[in-house]
Amino acid sequence: MAQIESDQLEAAQIDGAGTWRTIIHIIIPQLRPTHLTLILTGIIGSLQTFDIVYLTTNGGPGVASVFPTTYLFQQSITQFHVGYGSALSIMVLVIALVLSIVQLRIYRIDQEA
Repeated sequence: MAQIESDQLEAAQIDGAGTWRTIIHIIIPQLRPTHLTLILTGIIGSLQTFDIVYLTTNGGPGVASVFPTTYLFQQSITQFHVGYGSALSIMVLVIALVLSIVQLRIYRIDQEA
């Protein structure tokens, strides 16, 4: 919120914009770079979920809490399928890249509008 200039908020208030119009048309568009960073960090962080799941449930019961990283660990370290594990790690990387590129494209479309 500190990156939003008070002049713009004051101008909106003088022009008669209500609270919701100020939020939708001034605050949210100026916070888009921050939102982009948080969403990208969240996507990448969710793909790196390993330690809590592995330490608490070991991916169980059954496969109820298996994430890509825990499955990758089980395949490559526990079951010694190293080639399959490396292919899975490449797929996790591709998923992260695709989601990041989609997010950046959406952000660019919003910037042009």
